[in-house]
Amino acid sequence: METLVSLGYAGITVPQLVEVLINGGSLPQRPVAITFDDGDLDVYQNAFPVMQELGLVGTFYVVGTRLDSDDFIKVDQLKEMVAAGWAIGCHSMTHIDLTLNHDTLTYEAGVCKNFLEEAIDTPVSTFAYPFGSMDEFVAGKVSKYGYSAAVGLGTSSDHTWGTLYYLSRLEVQNAYDLEMFKALLPWAEPAK
Repeated sequence: METLVSLGYAGITVPQLVEVLINGGSLPQRPVAITFDDGDLDVYQNAFPVMQELGLVGTFYVVGTRLDSDDFIKVDQLKEMVAAGWAIGCHSMTHIDLTLNHDTLTYEAGVCKNFLEEAIDTPVSTFAYPFGSMDEFVAGKVSKYGYSAAVGLGTSSDHTWGTLYYLSRLEVQNAYDLEMFKALLPWAEPAK
């Protein structure tokens, strides 16, 4: 996170990116949308305080059935993150591969959105496909249930109106050193 800040990156949420893609507007010179999946408690305990200290925000994709479970995020903690500028998104109710379970989409995407919105009393406008897996049917249902965009996995940091239902995310793995991390960034030298 310190490296991002030293290179001039400014944190934005995925809904902020989507707003600009749909309606136009401006973003910081070097925007970065930092995301976390699953609803693990360690995001709140470790990433959130570090990012908050550095003035960064993120988007946290939560699995509905994990909310308030052991080792997972609690409702009051999510509300604290939202109050600090973070966005909360849905990562399905049970974290199954939706391309293999089309008949569960109402529950996994539709019910999950309503469940999270009621729990944290804030809009949930984006969806993260479990395992990054999606197909045309899944994307159509995600759109139908009122999500303005969805994220998957990928190799690009370029996003357009045409990629709203599969915004690519670059995965940063534990084993990456700073040079490997910098190689993922579109701007790996300090801003001038």
